[in-house]
Amino acid sequence: MADFIQISLSKSARRILRNPLSLTTLNTIVNGIISGNPWGCIPYTRAGVTMPAVELTRQTYTGRVQFQDNMGKVIGEITIRSPTQSGFTNAITEVIGNTVIKGLMGGEPVHNPEKDSYSNMLRCCDTSGDLYNVTFTRERVSITSYVEDSLLSTIETWADAIPALN
Repeated sequence: MADFIQISLSKSARRILRNPLSLTTLNTIVNGIISGNPWGCIPYTRAGVTMPAVELTRQTYTGRVQFQDNMGKVIGEITIRSPTQSGFTNAITEVIGNTVIKGLMGGEPVHNPEKDSYSNMLRCCDTSGDLYNVTFTRERVSITSYVEDSLLSTIETWADAIPALN
């Protein structure tokens, strides 16, 4: 199994995935963490407001719709960048189906999901009170700002049990 490898003295680690995560798999994993709290995170207080034990703090989704001529040569491209998965998915569908854009670009629109990139960052609070982040992208999982090595061990053991994260 792949191991997380500490990458700096500030206690950050990452696991490079053998196979890129699909958007569906990423969402399943992230939603499972938020709803199931497998790392035993606890709520904390920030500026007098109680924050959830696990919180999705950032999402980024990027993809491209390429326009190809009759020979399959790329003659144009539109980049789609969205802060939500639904915005991303809907924007790609809209660009592909938009006949005005197709006419202006002069080619056939094609979306290749294998070229997409996305990132979801979770903020968690350990029982020790330490706040840390876990970021999932297509190709890696990163843990940043952790203090206790036991926290890394907990997440690594959890990740070992998720086939898509090996």
